[in-house]
Amino acid sequence: MINKAIIEQFIKENSHLDVPSLALQLSKKPELPSQYIINQIQGRKMAKIKLPEWDYSNIQFPDKRAMEQCSSSITGNYKATQVVKGHYFVDLTGGMGVDTYYLGKLFDEITYVEANPELFKISQANLRSLLKEKRLIFENESAENFLHKSKTRFDLIYLDPDRRAGGMKKGVKIEDCSPNLIEIEDQLIKLSKQVMVKFSPLLDIKQAIQQLNTIAKVNVVSINNDCKELIFMLSNKKIESTIISCINFTQSGEEQFDFNYKDEAKVNSDFSDPLTYLYEPNASILKAGAFKSLGSHFGIKKIAINSHFYTSKEKVLDFPGRTFEVIKETNQIKGLSKKANIISRNHPLSAEEIKKKGKIKDGGTDYIIGTRLQNNKPIFILCNRIWN
Repeated sequence: MINKAIIEQFIKENSHLDVPSLALQLSKKPELPSQYIINQIQGRKMAKIKLPEWDYSNIQFPDKRAMEQCSSSITGNYKATQVVKGHYFVDLTGGMGVDTYYLGKLFDEITYVEANPELFKISQANLRSLLKEKRLIFENESAENFLHKSKTRFDLIYLDPDRRAGGMKKGVKIEDCSPNLIEIEDQLIKLSKQVMVKFSPLLDIKQAIQQLNTIAKVNVVSINNDCKELIFMLSNKKIESTIISCINFTQSGEEQFDFNYKDEAKVNSDFSDPLTYLYEPNASILKAGAFKSLGSHFGIKKIAINSHFYTSKEKVLDFPGRTFEVIKETNQIKGLSKKANIISRNHPLSAEEIKKKGKIKDGGTDYIIGTRLQNNKPIFILCNRIWN
């Protein structure tokens, strides 16, 4: 068996290479475990972005898919703020073990469940290193099998259904995921005081609420305006209205806006052509559909029912999204700007088409928003970004 130090030295010397170049180097050294080395180099590169606070000295990384699907440090830490500390915690779909780690720190006994034997072995070693002070139990089986035999009353059950069940195509419906939450919902709330479920941001939130009877809260989580996760909190209590919490972590802080669909349906929007200031909601709000509640809360007007931009004469502070100052509005793109950032929403032309038609280069300080007014008229709005 080849010395581990030799493998580690090869990884350090070649960590800068892409996969094709790395494969070429490994072809010259058939004695080295090529797939293991590729996984470690890819994993460390991805972990520097997703898990910057982890100590990698005793960590092994699985294949790229597991790293792509695992949570980040930001979302892992956020999940831990949404639960109450307790004694018994189980992660039914352990995977890479990232959420097991962040949530597990709040509990005395942690049970990690994972059906994939290879991923199970890697994460078992990692979690023993990361959570040395905790009592750890490991079960190499499916979530369904574990639930069927379990007699423990947990303080938290967590699961992240596989969004690629049955193939590589990402699932966008609850029933496309494994385990199927619709089939095990009753079991979950009987076995635990708290149930947390992570879903892909592609999932339809309203449809999910209709399919499940126990969703007390949905956290829509974005990082730097990129929607990453939907986090469902299930409850065995009667639910009058599901809370939708829209969270966006930015470099300057955290944006949060809460609403519910019952109140959203009752609100009437006010409309106006662009005034002095224009507002674009963050990705979590756009995903959740808080379109009327947002305008009502901040006292601002929409420019059109399907455009999802807002406007006001006076500047609104702490708006959860981007704020712009309007310079000019026109229906002609030519000559509007030589260099600009293009946003197209509810406009006949895409951002690329607007850029090409106006002969506009990317970047600069100008923003051009292509959208429609309430009268359905396409419009271009030249703006400056205002930084809070």
